[in-house]
Amino acid sequence: MIFSIFSRISSSVFRSSQPTPLLVPFYHVISDEAVLHTKYLFRHKAIEAFKKDLDFLLASYHPIALRRVLECRNAHCPLPDKCFLLTFDDGYREMSDVVAPILLVKGVNATFFVNSAFVDNKDLCYASKASLLVERLKREKSANVEWKLFRLLRSYNIHSTNLTSAILNVPYNRRALLEDMATVLGADFPAYLS
Repeated sequence: MIFSIFSRISSSVFRSSQPTPLLVPFYHVISDEAVLHTKYLFRHKAIEAFKKDLDFLLASYHPIALRRVLECRNAHCPLPDKCFLLTFDDGYREMSDVVAPILLVKGVNATFFVNSAFVDNKDLCYASKASLLVERLKREKSANVEWKLFRLLRSYNIHSTNLTSAILNVPYNRRALLEDMATVLGADFPAYLS
C-alpha cells in the first residue's frame, strides 16, 4: 500500500510539478548508539547529523505533510515551491524517543510508516531477526555452532560458504529458517523485544 501511494506520487506529482519538485528524504533509524536489530541491514544516522540534515533542508525547503501532497495530487494542482516530505520507515522505538522531540522543536512534520505487526513489540521483522543472528554469530564464535548452521541451511536447500551473507539473505518466504537458527545460536527474540 505504501509503495503504491509513493509510486502514484512519483509518477504524477513529479511530472506535473517540473518547476517545483518534491524532495522526499527518508530515514530508518536515528541513534547515537548501536542498534543491533538494524546493525547489519543499513547504516543509521547519528542524532547531530540528523539535526544538521534538517537545518540544511529548512534553509532551502519547506516541510509539507503527506496529506497536502495527496490533496494536490487529487486536485491536480501544483505543489508549493521547494517543499520536502520527510518520511521514516519501519517505526522503530527511536522515532518516539529521538526523532519526534527533534521534529517538535524544529517545527517539522513527517510521515511515519509503521508496521502494525510490530507495534508494542509484538513481533520483530524477519530482517531485524537476521541482523540479531549475525550479531550473535560474531560474538559466539564456535566451529560446532557454525557447522550446525551450515547443515540447517542445506536442509532449506540454501548452499553458501558465508554464514553472515546467508543469514542476511534469507528471503521472507523462508523466514522460519531464522527461528531455527535462533535455536541453534541460543538467541531469544522475545527476550530481546522485552
